[in-house]
Amino acid sequence: MIPEVRREPLTRRWTIVAPARALRPAGEADGPCPFCPGNEEQTPDEVLAYRDPASAPNGPGWWVRAFANLFPAAGPFAGEARAEGIFDAAPAHGRHEVIVETAEHDADLATMVPEQAAEIVWAYRDRVRSLEDDARVRHVSVFRNRGALSGSTLAHPHSQVVATAIVPSDVAHEVEGVVRYHDLRGTCAACDTIAAEVRAAERVVLDDPSFVLLAPFASPFPYHMRIIPRAHAVSIAALERPAIEALARGLQEACRALCVLHGADTSYNVCVKVAPRWNSSLREAFHWYVDVFPRLSPGPAGFELGTGAYINTVAPEAAARALRATRAHVAL
Repeated sequence: MIPEVRREPLTRRWTIVAPARALRPAGEADGPCPFCPGNEEQTPDEVLAYRDPASAPNGPGWWVRAFANLFPAAGPFAGEARAEGIFDAAPAHGRHEVIVETAEHDADLATMVPEQAAEIVWAYRDRVRSLEDDARVRHVSVFRNRGALSGSTLAHPHSQVVATAIVPSDVAHEVEGVVRYHDLRGTCAACDTIAAEVRAAERVVLDDPSFVLLAPFASPFPYHMRIIPRAHAVSIAALERPAIEALARGLQEACRALCVLHGADTSYNVCVKVAPRWNSSLREAFHWYVDVFPRLSPGPAGFELGTGAYINTVAPEAAARALRATRAHVAL
């Protein structure tokens, strides 16, 4: 079944129905890892690769490689919307890709050399930039799942990119919020957050010239961290070298802190939040950022699922103090 987006009339939320996702391999496969060098024939042709100039496409010699996901949540731009009475549905138009972050199967973002971490961020930027150039795409999501509780199904370090022809419901809600904030105050909510948090210092984990790493004031999960670039932009697609290297440093710092605090095998999700294709008002109102969500328990419970409100058992101020303390550890 081709992935499909559905929206029912009660909540008006979009859901992607993608049965093929259930066919993904779980855990370590019996055979060779499809993401390791030498096994490129097990994946679709690459859409991006940083590789030795002397090497051939779709073969060894790369250090970052991206290609279409074999089990996509978004598919080709084909087919028409349909209605079933009061229900709306359409093909889940878009693109779903995998970014293999390193040729080393047992590498980890928290401990790899900074140069390799920066190459991952370059890949994020390049794929988002390419997908945002397609006028049919309305939103691009970049994320990485790490560990058993994160939703990850393969151990080899990798991220994913999903471009959709819809604006997902939570993204649309956030856009409405930041636009309303800008209309009321005439300023950017993220820029104001940086200023307020640095001034208070209570929830700041790392104050860097290029970004602020902090535990957000209303964090939904214990030890949740957010990386907000100081330079105002709507998307990671705007980044160039100094900012890319800085963001990689911030990502490594956040992931390393979680591993020091909760163990080297801790699970987490990284989500790169960029503006959707909306209107010109977003240029000033939306400020892209990165969320790092620790997965310390199996998932939301009844209250969270029933209300959309989260109960956080660790105050962000206490989390920030604990996360700052991990910086005294030079190694995992």
